[in-house]
Amino acid sequence: MPSGTIAVGVGLAVLGVTSYAFLGIASRALDASSFARLGIVWTVLFTLGPGAFLPLEQEIGRRLAVISDPERAAVVLRRAAGVGLILAAAVTAASFAAIGPIRNRLLNGDLALFGAMIMANLALAPVHISRGVLAGTGRFGRYGVQLAADGTLRVAGAAALSAIAVHRAADFGWVLVGSQLIAVAATLWRVPLPIHTGHDDEALTDPTWSALARGIGWMLAGTMGAQVLANAGPVVVKTLAPPHDAAAGSFLTALILARIPLFLFAALQASLLPGLAKLLNAHDKHAVVLTMRRMLLLLTLLGGAVTLVLLVAGPEITQVLFTSSHRSARLPLVLLSLGSTCYMIGAAIAQVLLAMHRPAHVATVWWLGVIVFAAAVLLPGELPTRVSAAFVAGSLVAAGAFAALFAQFLRAMPNAPLSSEVGRTAP
Repeated sequence: MPSGTIAVGVGLAVLGVTSYAFLGIASRALDASSFARLGIVWTVLFTLGPGAFLPLEQEIGRRLAVISDPERAAVVLRRAAGVGLILAAAVTAASFAAIGPIRNRLLNGDLALFGAMIMANLALAPVHISRGVLAGTGRFGRYGVQLAADGTLRVAGAAALSAIAVHRAADFGWVLVGSQLIAVAATLWRVPLPIHTGHDDEALTDPTWSALARGIGWMLAGTMGAQVLANAGPVVVKTLAPPHDAAAGSFLTALILARIPLFLFAALQASLLPGLAKLLNAHDKHAVVLTMRRMLLLLTLLGGAVTLVLLVAGPEITQVLFTSSHRSARLPLVLLSLGSTCYMIGAAIAQVLLAMHRPAHVATVWWLGVIVFAAAVLLPGELPTRVSAAFVAGSLVAAGAFAALFAQFLRAMPNAPLSSEVGRTAP
């Protein structure tokens, strides 16, 4: 596995377990309608936030991984942080521009919850900037600690609210704000920039505003498309279902279970892009191919295993983890798991395309998947089932397109001698 995967994976394991615990506590403390509203905030938080700010993490991480001059690295970091402030302002402006439909249709008039949603999204700016620094400097131990601290704090906050009989969704939303900011402060303290000893990649060491804007802009478009495809389901169900219907909450519990493998993939992804950038900078084509072959096999086996478990006992698992009112049907669970597997495969291939400096291709493919998802949602059928099937269709098309592009770009790469240290130097 890529270097740093275990450290990040442990942190993500804690974050994953605590995510289920947080939602489980919330589902028992809130009524079905309030939990559905909190589920919308949860979905928006992990769609709009990462969609806007994850490109900062990726761009900072892949640049710091191949820059030898600490002063130039500092310039890149300062300007990337400036871009982050611009993105934060844009996210806030867009949210207030749509305050009417968001508050009235999605949040059922809950203005306090809307405020918590805004602040939770803004907190993701320092979160992803800090993670880009930690990944680019190879400090994956701190990266994992930040993830674990975030999850642990949110569970502690939810448990405290439940203990004092708080029944407002907005209060649980504010827990998500505080946990992120405290985790960043605890792990970013005194992190020096690296002194890379290899040959600099000129395409990634340019610290100018225009270079950063191009890189982050295309990565932003791609990440937004990926996040919309992955997380649009609960929003679509909540929008199309009757008001105060608990369908969105039940769909969210199904999606959470089906996306268990994405926690492991997130651990791989954190170190995969910087590592692939180093391999491609060294023109080690064989190591790139070997890394991707192993990665795709691992993700396929993992996704297949989770799908099988959900096919056998998925509804029963959702009832145990949450409540009987949030029990999910078997078919949507299996479809969402299949879609998550295709999504992971596509996202893994997208990382190597980003390392090859092809962010425009990545953005185009992800939005193609969104278009396919939107078209499939319009087909007839029961709402949760057709939204789940639409996710499978969009993810499958995206994964196929990424695979075709990877094969095309790989053929154009010059053949390099097989490294005698592939096992040690692969990302």
